[in-house]
Amino acid sequence: MYKIIITSIFCLFTVIATAQDSIEQPDKVRPFQMSFIAPIGTNWMDSHLYTNKMSLNVLGGYSYGNLYFEFGTLYNVNLHYTSGLQIAGLVNWSGKTENAIQLAGVFNASLDGNVIMQVGHLFNIAKESSFQFAGLFNFVEKSKLQLSGFNFATDTATVQLGGVLNVAKESTFQVGGLLNVAEKSTIQLSTLLNVAKEVNGLQLGLINYAEDMNGISIGFISFIKNPTKRELEVGASESFNTFVSYKSGVKRFYNITTVGINYIDKPIIYGIGFGFGTQIDWKEGWANEIELMLCDIFEGRHPLIARLFLKEYESDILYQLKIKTSKQLNDYFKIFFGPVFNFTVSHYKNPNTEKVGSSLSPWSIWKKEGEKTTLNSWIGFEGGVGVCF
Repeated sequence: MYKIIITSIFCLFTVIATAQDSIEQPDKVRPFQMSFIAPIGTNWMDSHLYTNKMSLNVLGGYSYGNLYFEFGTLYNVNLHYTSGLQIAGLVNWSGKTENAIQLAGVFNASLDGNVIMQVGHLFNIAKESSFQFAGLFNFVEKSKLQLSGFNFATDTATVQLGGVLNVAKESTFQVGGLLNVAEKSTIQLSTLLNVAKEVNGLQLGLINYAEDMNGISIGFISFIKNPTKRELEVGASESFNTFVSYKSGVKRFYNITTVGINYIDKPIIYGIGFGFGTQIDWKEGWANEIELMLCDIFEGRHPLIARLFLKEYESDILYQLKIKTSKQLNDYFKIFFGPVFNFTVSHYKNPNTEKVGSSLSPWSIWKKEGEKTTLNSWIGFEGGVGVCF
């Protein structure tokens, strides 16, 4: 009940102070003021007319402004500006703030001006801010640095560090635990999703989306509207009888996700891989694609079953460097062919031969066998058909 009463009093006198502030009156500077709860204090009903160098509010108070230091166990309200240090157990509220340090247990609000630092247990609100820290979220028009679970900037933000979400109209650097959203961005880093209308640098996340990309996008899947490279390839090599690869990004740098299977040899060999590539156009319709791949190889074990249900299983690592030549047949189809440089690190022991080593390669140019690990390299080839969309 007492919380409701205190909150009601706070709201009442904030409204009164704001109404009084609508009548322009010059501020008067006092070295010190003390309030129990506004307007019960040394400045009484004229609190909105005075700027205080130092203020002490037992519960809460309001004033025209504060210069050096202000403390309130519940709240502090300054109508025009706050400089120096402001500390409140619940709320700091400042209008037209200039270079203030605000610390509050619940939230800080700076409605107009430049704020150097705000630290709020739940959230901070500011028009311009050099630094904001909050356990839950920050909301600002312009900011140099925002650090919280959720960060929102309606205009520009230089650095946003969000445990969950960052949103900005323009952002230089965004780091989000789950999601980054910006109209224009330079760098976006997240564990799940990056979304931007225009990117002039880097996107790094599980899924990336950009309408205009003037940089590179690194992720499991990247959706780029302009310029774009989205292709689905089906092919074969000496290692995999059939493989399917999905490429997304831009020509200068694209992401590759691939799955392959060798079903002729026994046991059956499965491969799951991820990599990056670049496309170099050298003649109309002709291009070279240079790709670097890393694949997880499972022999005799289905990858999903091995990952989910088997505590112990042997898997091999396959490194590949592909240098392919592609011919674009039309807007939708292409063919490709080229050499592949392969290197495997194998821990798999063949139950038939009792030897450690992958049966993925039909030949070798260099091989080193060990009791628990075998290294092998060979040069192979692959070819296939690609669908562009």
